Amino acid sequence: MPEPHETHSNGVANHSQAASDVNGAQRPASKNGSKAATRLDYWSLFGSHALIDVFPILLSSLLWPLRERLDLTPSQVTFVIMATPIFSGALQPFFAWLTDKYDTRLCGPLGLAIGAASIGSIGFAQSFWQLAVLQVIGVIAVGFYHPISTALAGQAGTHLFRNGRAQAIGIFISAGMAGHAAGSMLGPWINSLDDGQGMPYLIWLVPPCLVAAIVLHLRLRHVGHRHDNHSEIHASFAPGESARRWRAIAVLTVQNALRFTFNVGILVIMLNVWAKSKLVQSGAFGADKFESAEAAERALANAAALQNGYLGAALTIGMGISVLTTGRVIKRGREWGPLVYLSLIGAAFAMVLGPVGDLMYDLGGFSLWLMAPVYLCTGLTAIGFFATFPPAASLAQRLQPGHTSLVTSLMMGAGWAFSSLCAPLAYLFFGMTTVSDAPNLEPWRINVAFAGFGGLLLVASALTLLIPRDLVAKAADHH
Repeated sequence: MPEPHETHSNGVANHSQAASDVNGAQRPASKNGSKAATRLDYWSLFGSHALIDVFPILLSSLLWPLRERLDLTPSQVTFVIMATPIFSGALQPFFAWLTDKYDTRLCGPLGLAIGAASIGSIGFAQSFWQLAVLQVIGVIAVGFYHPISTALAGQAGTHLFRNGRAQAIGIFISAGMAGHAAGSMLGPWINSLDDGQGMPYLIWLVPPCLVAAIVLHLRLRHVGHRHDNHSEIHASFAPGESARRWRAIAVLTVQNALRFTFNVGILVIMLNVWAKSKLVQSGAFGADKFESAEAAERALANAAALQNGYLGAALTIGMGISVLTTGRVIKRGREWGPLVYLSLIGAAFAMVLGPVGDLMYDLGGFSLWLMAPVYLCTGLTAIGFFATFPPAASLAQRLQPGHTSLVTSLMMGAGWAFSSLCAPLAYLFFGMTTVSDAPNLEPWRINVAFAGFGGLLLVASALTLLIPRDLVAKAADHH
């Protein structure tokens, strides 16, 4: 990162003061403020995160029904896969910069309201272009909700939880995983209503989010999101130390980009492809068994969405448990080792996921009991890409305490934007086969793709060697 950030950081306090003069005195999320108010602020954020994260997952859990409903081409399916990470992630640093510069919390409630309203309306889309507009607006809004909300959660939780910022971020992120799991199940279930034509009923998920957005604005508009003493911390840096810290943040950003690419690749592509491939191989959805080819395709899409919903829920439950665990267990200053070995564990489970799934399906189809090992293996892959998030995000915020919203956006938004490359990577891993056609591949070819995505976690683990261990330990002093 360039050095001009150092001069900007010294001006942050002035911006903060100016904003406070205009908007009223800030209520710090700190031990000096009301702990009861801080606790209420934190749990308001927690609830809002569970609500907002119901929506982006709808676009992946309903991928096959959307393809059938709107007659999407392979390139349009690829757009739906890539648009969410690109538009959700690419603009996050910009909105985070605005948040830090103008000391505003507005992106949180606005993102919640607009994101829910747009994505909750996808059932009314009558064409690919209408779907694309709703998706792009919705995921941009979801993107600008996350940096400020995560920064606020980290700052508030510094004084609420035993393990401080990392534990607070872990609990906050787990709320999003609860939302993801709910969306994975709710989307296919709602779509199955009215004989598989229930997608417009997604709109009923929107009103609770609008109420929550109003509550969030009223609670958080004057709450501080940066370290209480960020100016003093920055002033204590030795010459060149700020640049050294930004370099470490750059490595963390690249690591998270690889991990998010794995996340999106597994959740949006691999689980969808694997579930549909088994249904195709079963022969139960042949055109000769239905009134028409269109009816057969619709039944196949809905059945695949339901099975993908179970798998997606298992993955997101694993994500939630993993962030809760590492946020609680990994202490400040000891993040270096876990950033290495957690990704190695996740890579191992990713590489065996396909073969384990094939074996259990061959034994008894999609029986819930026989699929239990598959759900477990799916959930454990989260160790490699999401158990790392609390220590990585907490470390990044402590490395640059005057830019907590900006560095949070790098940990999240930059990673999400890069993760759009999961689609061309999948095309490569599938042997130059599109995602739309991949369910027709042989099981071994699909398993190669599982292993290919697992390799991304191996690279992320190795990059930890570029982060100075003494700097990690030194940042432990910045709570």
